[in-house]
Amino acid sequence: MRQDIKGRLILLRQIKKMLCDIEAEISFQSTPIGRIIAKLANGSGCSVLYACRDLMLKGEHFKAAWETALLGDCTLDMASRDRLMPIGQIGLSDKESQLKQIGELKYTVDEMLLTAGEELESKGKLMATCGVLCGIALIIIIL
Repeated sequence: MRQDIKGRLILLRQIKKMLCDIEAEISFQSTPIGRIIAKLANGSGCSVLYACRDLMLKGEHFKAAWETALLGDCTLDMASRDRLMPIGQIGLSDKESQLKQIGELKYTVDEMLLTAGEELESKGKLMATCGVLCGIALIIIIL
């Protein structure tokens, strides 16, 4: 369970970085989303981004590729996936609207990171306490 939360935290951090990078590319260079994804996927370590890039190389548009890649990832629960689906709409509007949307998405990811961090902390303490209690119970049984 703890590893699941850590995996979710890692993926959310990767998505946050991806959004920051997309924002910079759109702000300063007005790069099309397909080229941004191809560029960012190389060396990102983000499984969803890799899957999205691979689907786009097969001819899918970013929106469909992002949704398919996100649904294929088992690190996130459905509620989290639903909150991240709007990322697939980047590139469908003008530059200003895209930047506004990215800002909102970064805020959403920040909220999700905060929630996952709190969950990791609380469940981490629970797991540590259970481990200590099981250890004590084992010692009592052995003695």
